[in-house]
Amino acid sequence: MESVCVELLNRDTVYMDVTPEQTQEILRLSDGSVRIIDVRRPEEFDSFRISNSINVNYGSENFREIIDTFPRECLYLLYCKHGARSSSAATIMKELNFIRVLNLSGGIKSWIQLGYPVE
Repeated sequence: MESVCVELLNRDTVYMDVTPEQTQEILRLSDGSVRIIDVRRPEEFDSFRISNSINVNYGSENFREIIDTFPRECLYLLYCKHGARSSSAATIMKELNFIRVLNLSGGIKSWIQLGYPVE
């Protein structure tokens, strides 16, 4: 799995869903260079989240405008509770010409079920 994750980290363009296992490996290999965005509501984010993530609420009326201010060249990992909102957010990022976007398949729920850490 490590070689697949290394390949994802080195791609110039990537839009795809990743499993919790792949996500953990990508975060381990990236040395903090992946920008993690939790697209859940603020109260969901405040209850628990993946370490080093920021909250940009997909349901807010200015979600697109906030995301549009982010650098295009970074690698982004998006997640929500189950994966639906983050998948929609990834589509918006693609429309805004972001070139490296990953979506945590199954959301933070699948992350937690596999025993990965939250804060």
